[in-house]
Amino acid sequence: MESVVDVDKIWKALGVWKPYQIFQLAYIYVGTIPVAYPVLSWVFVGIPSLGYTPPYRCKTLNQNLSVYDIGIHGNLSDFHVEYDKCDLTIRPSNLTPDEYRNMGPKKFDCLDGYYFDHNEGETVTMEWNLVCGNAGLGGLSTTMVLLGMCLGATIFTTLADRYGRKTVAVYTHLALLGFQLALAFMPNLPSFAAVRLVLGALQQGLSLSTYVLIIEMFPMEWRGYLAFVECIVWAFCVFTLVAFAWFLRMFTWRYLQIALALVSFHALFGYWILDESLRWLIANQRTEEAIKIIRKAARWNGRDPMEALKILDNKNDEKSELSKNTIDETPDDHLSCSQTLSQEISINKMDEDNESSKKTLRPPRYSFFDILKNKILLRNSIILCYTWVVNGGTYYGLFLTSGSLKVGSRFMNFFINTLVEIPGSILFYLVIDRLGRKYTSIIFHGAAAISLITSVALLKVSEGDDTAAIASVIFSYLGKLAIGSSFMTIFMYTPELFPTNLRNACSGIGSAAGRLGGVVSSYSGVLMQYAIWAPGVLFGSSCLIATFLQFFLPETAGYILPQTIEEMEIWAKEQSYFRPYKKKKGFDKEKGNQEKPDAELTNLTQ
Repeated sequence: MESVVDVDKIWKALGVWKPYQIFQLAYIYVGTIPVAYPVLSWVFVGIPSLGYTPPYRCKTLNQNLSVYDIGIHGNLSDFHVEYDKCDLTIRPSNLTPDEYRNMGPKKFDCLDGYYFDHNEGETVTMEWNLVCGNAGLGGLSTTMVLLGMCLGATIFTTLADRYGRKTVAVYTHLALLGFQLALAFMPNLPSFAAVRLVLGALQQGLSLSTYVLIIEMFPMEWRGYLAFVECIVWAFCVFTLVAFAWFLRMFTWRYLQIALALVSFHALFGYWILDESLRWLIANQRTEEAIKIIRKAARWNGRDPMEALKILDNKNDEKSELSKNTIDETPDDHLSCSQTLSQEISINKMDEDNESSKKTLRPPRYSFFDILKNKILLRNSIILCYTWVVNGGTYYGLFLTSGSLKVGSRFMNFFINTLVEIPGSILFYLVIDRLGRKYTSIIFHGAAAISLITSVALLKVSEGDDTAAIASVIFSYLGKLAIGSSFMTIFMYTPELFPTNLRNACSGIGSAAGRLGGVVSSYSGVLMQYAIWAPGVLFGSSCLIATFLQFFLPETAGYILPQTIEEMEIWAKEQSYFRPYKKKKGFDKEKGNQEKPDAELTNLTQ
C-alpha cells in the first residue's frame, strides 16, 4: 500500500505561527470580508423594515383620468381624489360631468406609484415600489441569494477539490467583484434578483474555499482555535457592512453597493499573493509545486526546508491507505451540497480517524434509504432537520428584522445584533465540552425561546412605556446571542450523530434544511407589517419545540463515535436520553471522541 504524507508534520517542521502563515492567513481573512454582504446588505439597500421604511402614500396624480384606463374620463380637477398608503379614492364633485355625477366612491391602486417622505438615500424598496401589494417581491430577492448559496456549495466545493482551493478562491472573488459592481447598475427587480442569485453562489465559493485553505495550513490541534477566530472574523465582516451603510446613508443604495463591491478590489492581485493548499497539492501528486511552497515558507520563516522535504519524500509513512478516505487526501472524493458542512467538521478528526482505521476494516457504505429504514437514524434526522430549519430561520430572521426594534436606529441595532455573537462564541467555546453537545444545544435553544417570547410579550405592553420597550430590545439581543451559539453547536453535533459513511450526507441534509429556514426568514420583514409580534412568536415557539425534541437525541461527547449502523444502535441503547451529561471516567478532553470533530464550523453560519 502506498502511504500518505503527514502534512501536519511538514507544517510543524516549517513552523506554525510564523511570518509565512500569518501573512497568508491575514490576506485570506481580508479576502473574506465580502462574504457577509450578499445576504445581509439587503437590510440597508432594500428591506421594508417596519418603523424604518419612511412614511409613504400614493403619489399625486398629474394627468387626466382618461390616461389611466380606469373607466373614468374627464379632467382631474373635476373630481375629488383622496390619497392613502396603498390606494386612492375618486369621488365626484360639483364640477364632475353629469355622466359621473351619481358615481359612488371608487378605490384604485396607486396609479402613479408612491411618494416616500424620507431624509436619507433612496433604497430598492423606494425605487421599485416594493410596498403594499409588491412587498413580498423584496423577500424574493433574498430567497434568490439563499438558493444561490446552495448551488454554490454544490458547484464550487467540487471545483475546489478538482482544480484547487486557491483557483476557486481567486476566481470566485474576482467574479464577486464584477457582479457586486453590476448589481449597482441593475435597472429593474428581475435583473437585480438574478444577479443576487449569482452572488449567493459566489459567496459560497469564496467562503468555503478560503476556509479550507486556512484549516489545511495549520496542524490539527490548532483547528478548533481557528474556528473560534472565524467567529470573530465573521463579526468583523458584518461590522464593515454597518460602517459603510451608516457613512453612505444619505446616498442612494447604488452608491452603497459600489462601495461594498470595491472592498474586493484587491482580488485583482490575489493570484500572485495567495498560495495553493499544500495538503491539496500533495494529495493530487503535484509534488513540484508543493516543493516550491515548502521552500518559500521555509525562507519566510527562517527555517531549513530539508526536514520538511524529507517528510514529503518519505514513502514509508505510518499512516495506512485507509486514511485516503479523508476528504482532503482523495482527489476523486469531490464535495457535494450534502458534504459541504461535514467537510469543515471532519477535517479536524482526520488524524484520529486514521488511528482508528488501523484497527478496523473500512466501514460499510450506506445510502439515503438506510436512514429511512432505521428508526434511530430516522428519528435523529427528523429532529435535526427541524432544528436546522429553526436555526436558519431564526438567525437570519433576527438580522433581517433588526431595523424594526423600537429602541435605537437600525444601524445601532444591526451592530449590536452582530456584537452579541462574540460573547456567544466565547460561551460556546467554554461549555461545549463541559456540558456535552446535547445539553449545550438544549440550553441555547431554550434560552433563545425564552428570550424571544419575553421580547414579544414586552413589545405588546410597551406602548408609551419606554422601560418595557428597552427591555424588549435587550431580550431580543439575548435571543440572538443564544441562537448564534446554538448554530455553532448543531454544526458540531450533527455529524457526530451518524455512522461514518452517512455522516457527510446527513450533515448536508441539515445544511439544506438550514437554507430552507433562511428562505422563510426572508419574508419576516413583510410579516411584521401585518403583525409586529408575529416573527418573534414564530421564532420563539419554534425554538421551544426544538428544545424539547432534542431531549430525544443521544449525547456524543466522550463517546467513541459509531462507524456502522449496528454500532449506532448499540450505542444509542446504552444512553438515557433525559439524564444530564457526565464525563466518562478517565475522559480526556484532548482525546475525547475517537472521531471527535472540533468546532470548525463557524463560517457556515454566515
